Amino acid sequence: MNELQINTRKTILNTLDLLGSFSKQSEYKSSVPFVNIPAELIEQWSNHNRIKNNNWYIEIWTENEYLLLEAFNKNFQEKLVCLPKKLPDIPQILENENWIEIMEMAQDINYYFTSNI
Repeated sequence: MNELQINTRKTILNTLDLLGSFSKQSEYKSSVPFVNIPAELIEQWSNHNRIKNNNWYIEIWTENEYLLLEAFNKNFQEKLVCLPKKLPDIPQILENENWIEIMEMAQDINYYFTSNI
């Protein structure tokens, strides 16, 4: 893998880690209190999603990893449309069942990646 691929993989896995962790989202909020953390994480994931059809991106993942990311993205997109237009920030967003489901999906996929390193 080249440097771009290595950095992209790390960034995507970091985003999944943040999406799946209340404590890390809270820490993130503490470090940048002026940022709406859920909106930021949605944007980070959307950035990754924009590049997913490039060959260099596909090469980063095993076939199974790529399929898992695609399944996560599909479910993520379905949950996004159910979130309020004015997205609550941390900690209020944790009262939203769709955000909780996004976090649980991210935890599941993150577990896969961290247990298969």
